[in-house]
This record gives sequence, structure tokens and C-alpha cells, in this order.
Amino acid sequence: IPSQKGNTNQLQNYIVYDNEPNDIMLYYRLKQVDSDGSFSYSNIININCHNSIEKNTIVSVYPNPTEEILNIAINTTENGRALINVYDMYSSLVKQKEITITKGNHNFDIAINDLPVGIYVVEIINNDSMVFKNKIIKQ
Repeated sequence: IPSQKGNTNQLQNYIVYDNEPNDIMLYYRLKQVDSDGSFSYSNIININCHNSIEKNTIVSVYPNPTEEILNIAINTTENGRALINVYDMYSSLVKQKEITITKGNHNFDIAINDLPVGIYVVEIINNDSMVFKNKIIKQ
């Protein structure tokens, strides 16, 4: 999806919604085109999209691997509360965030820059039902 930000030395953020994610690993990258027509590609990131059994909530957690921030996109047909849990490999809860969500798309982030390098498990519970569970790598 083309987007023009012009010339800048400042960090730029982009948000794109993939309205047809599947229960598979998806891969994305950005293409940056300079004013002279030259271009470069960003690193490829993978996003594990997981639909709940009830198909009422779609969750994406990215980037994976990550260094500082874990982004979480939730698209749901329900109102309620969600709990985002991050566990270390010893099953100890190291981060937790409780959020209130309404129908539609929501984006949240969790700072993990204070966690040691390693493998973690992200679990998301929406209205007391598990809707997402996947490993992430903290670099």
C-alpha cells in the first residue's frame, strides 16, 4: 500500500491491516522508494495470526523476533476485557497487561526491553477464553 512521507530523518510509523489473515504464519516487508527512483527493502518480519475457536477474535503479535516493543493487534466482534500475559521459559509470568476492548480493531504494545534475551510465550485471553498463544524471541 503506497504511502508518502516525504523527506525526513525522523522515525516514521505505518499501520496496515490485513483483513484476510489465516491460521498461518504471514511474512511482510516494506519497500522504500527514494525520490531518485532507487529503492530498498526492510527486513522481513513474520506475524503469526491465530483465530480463536469461536472465530470472534483475530490476534497478531509482531515483530518476532523483537528487541524492545511487542506490538499486539486485536480484531474482535465482542466487547469485554482481555488479558495479555508474557511468560518466560520457566512458565513464570514476567509481564501482564489488562485491557478493555470493544468491537473492532485495537492496537497495544508491551515494552520488553527490560527482559533478558531469550524465548518467551505470549498468551492472550479474551473474556476468559484463550485466543492466542505463541512463542516470541527477545533479541
